Amino acid sequence: MAWAVPGVLLLTMGDWIGVVIALLGVGMGVAAMGIFGERLQIILDEQAGTATIRNRTIFRHKEELFPLKDLQKADRETTLTSSASDPTELRYVVGRPALILDDGSGQGAGQGTVRHLITGNYSNSGSAEILVKAINNWLELREKR
Repeated sequence: MAWAVPGVLLLTMGDWIGVVIALLGVGMGVAAMGIFGERLQIILDEQAGTATIRNRTIFRHKEELFPLKDLQKADRETTLTSSASDPTELRYVVGRPALILDDGSGQGAGQGTVRHLITGNYSNSGSAEILVKAINNWLELREKR
C-alpha cells in the first residue's frame, strides 16, 4: 500500500507511470490482506453439542463443524523462526492454535486423538495462547457442572 501514495503523487504531477505504481501498491496491499488478514470464530455450543470453526478472509469462507463430545482440549503448536540471512540463527517462537479431537478409536483420553489446526497462520502476538486458554477454561468449567 505504501507504493500507492507515491504513485498518486506522480500522477498529480502529470507522470502517467504513477498509475502503474499506484495500482501495484494497491494490488500488493489487497494480496497481503488476503493472505494474512483472517477473521476467526470458534463457537462452542453446549445445547447443540457442536464445536464450529469459522474462518474468513477477503477471498474465502470456510466453516467446520465437530461434535463437542470429541473435543478433548486445545493446544498451541509452536515453531522457531530463523533469520533469512543465517538459517541456523533462531529468532523467536511463533504459534498457532489447534484442537485435540477424539479420533473415534475408543482408546481413551490422550490415546486416540487427532490434532486439528484452527488456523494455518503462525503468529508471535500471543493470540494463540489466549485462544487456547479460553477454550480449555471453558471445557474445564463445563466438566465441573
